[in-house]
Amino acid sequence: MQRIECDELVYYRSGLLEDVRHGIFTRHGGVSAGPFDSLNLGGNVGDDPNSVRTNHLRMYAALGVSDNCACTVWQVHSADIIIAHRPWDYHPDHRYTGVLVQDAAYMVTVPFFCPDTPPLKKNPVFLYSSDRFQKPYPFVADIAVAIDPVFEKKVDALMALESQTCEGGALGSEERMADVPPASQPDLRRAWLRERWDRRAGGEAIRYRDALIRWYGGERGKQVKYAEAFEICEYGRQPNDREIRELFPFFDAQE
Repeated sequence: MQRIECDELVYYRSGLLEDVRHGIFTRHGGVSAGPFDSLNLGGNVGDDPNSVRTNHLRMYAALGVSDNCACTVWQVHSADIIIAHRPWDYHPDHRYTGVLVQDAAYMVTVPFFCPDTPPLKKNPVFLYSSDRFQKPYPFVADIAVAIDPVFEKKVDALMALESQTCEGGALGSEERMADVPPASQPDLRRAWLRERWDRRAGGEAIRYRDALIRWYGGERGKQVKYAEAFEICEYGRQPNDREIRELFPFFDAQE
């Protein structure tokens, strides 16, 4: 993705769409005030229509197109899968996010609970990420996914989360940073980070080997080196094996 700054606007262009004049815009550089600050492009969220119109014109000007020959993309939230922490975790942010998601697993289907938002006609599958906590009960690997083909991409993505992966997150300190290769040595820092996630994702594959074999079959399941595992929240939709294989089409067919 190429980052572009034009006047006060900040947007991105994708190399996958080189033949199409396009932009993926951030919220910077618009005129909307308050909670819509500042490049709000949504006309049905309560923002001043004149501000929204001005924001659109600024966006088109940055792209060098007129408003009568441009298309915008609607963002539609209709997830098939929601992934969150379990409601018991060392970090309060994680715990209460888990509780909120757990509540949503039921409430998103309740009519009239939120009158201005229609209930979902199809409840997503709610999944918990794996953890090592034992109380009130240990994590259950209902689904395990091999990430061998994308492990290096995952490490690259984690490299961008410096505050969490390199600075120590909530427990960050100068002492912890002293043990991490500096940002001026990105190759060394990546190797340091990769070693840690090699152990983590590799440990997942070892611990949840039975689940890998269940979904990938004996031959492939035994060969997986890196994995992520998930537990199905019992308050959301309860998919059967066929539905899980539709959600994860890279699993082997039922043997």
